[in-house]
Amino acid sequence: MQNKLKHRLIPLLACYLAIFFLFSCTSKDGQKVFISGNFPSTGKLVIFAIHPVGMVPVDSIAVNDKNEFSTSIKVQEPGFFMICNNKGNHVILSVKPGEKIILNATDQKGIWDYHISGSPESGMLESFFRAARKNEIRSDSLVSDLRSYANTSDFYKISLHCDTLFDKIAEEQRALQMEFLIKNPNALASLIVLNYTFGGQSLLKIERNPGIFLKTDSLLGKEYPGNEQVIFHHKRVMAWKTIQKNGN
Repeated sequence: MQNKLKHRLIPLLACYLAIFFLFSCTSKDGQKVFISGNFPSTGKLVIFAIHPVGMVPVDSIAVNDKNEFSTSIKVQEPGFFMICNNKGNHVILSVKPGEKIILNATDQKGIWDYHISGSPESGMLESFFRAARKNEIRSDSLVSDLRSYANTSDFYKISLHCDTLFDKIAEEQRALQMEFLIKNPNALASLIVLNYTFGGQSLLKIERNPGIFLKTDSLLGKEYPGNEQVIFHHKRVMAWKTIQKNGN
């Protein structure tokens, strides 16, 4: 009887151990993000974790002679990372544990571009940054044109004209950000877009756009409870609510 029971328990125990091992490995891999691809650089790439109040370097990676790289980083919760080369070219990622990201970047004749797969929210940011970059180029062009008139009698007239054009570009940029936020209000990446600065200033402010701040606070709080980025955003919203309440 004991022998029969022993023979039955051994396969069952082996099965449980196999399942335990499988889930242990899955859990361990689930706390990592795998990143590989192509990233032009004459030195090492550096990966920074983006926290609400600053950035911390978490890894440095060598690229081979074909600019190929591969690495993995530990991730305890969904969050933001930046990978950059020694030229200042960079990519911002919005990642979730377990993602396997393919990043292919190019730098041809000074034109920087990249494509991401394997990370849906990073892909959202890729599209946003590409559109925002067009507005930045237009804005930089205005500044360059204005400087060329710096020592002329027409400078004041030209500066007024440039101010009008910049305001138009800024309004288009603001609309771009609002479009992203309306389409993706429960994406963690929305916090990057919400706080995006253009021309050295934040185009979306809680005093002017309280609705979108309140909506992201509500939805992200349900989607990512306990997330450091979401908690920081919630504290900003609550501080504003307190001011509004005391003001009234």
